Amino acid sequence: MQTEEVIDNIKLLSQLMDLHNENPFKVKSLANAAYRLDKAGVNFDGLTFEEIEKWKALGKVWH
Repeated sequence: MQTEEVIDNIKLLSQLMDLHNENPFKVKSLANAAYRLDKAGVNFDGLTFEEIEKWKALGKVWH
């Protein structure tokens, strides 16, 4: 997965959850994770979903 794809997917998930009136704390957590990852300049290129899940900035916010 490419880095931009990961960050864009997290942003999209946050927006969709917001539209569906999901838990606002989870929505904000996802939006913050996408922002932090974008600003940190992390590189997800070639990593699997399981490897990406292990990043501390993400935790298990989408579970």
